Amino acid sequence: MNINFGLIPDIEVIKPEGVKRWRKADRKKVKKKAISTRALEDITDWLLEFQS
Repeated sequence: MNINFGLIPDIEVIKPEGVKRWRKADRKKVKKKAISTRALEDITDWLLEFQS
């Protein structure tokens, strides 16, 4: 299953400390990981709400 990240609200990602050059591919990985983490947290909350 694929996801269209354009449908999800933007999320800010911060450049890690000690990194001189932050390539575009690295930024994309970090941003997608942050969006996925946020989605997992949201779905967990949603499931807990409807289980009760």
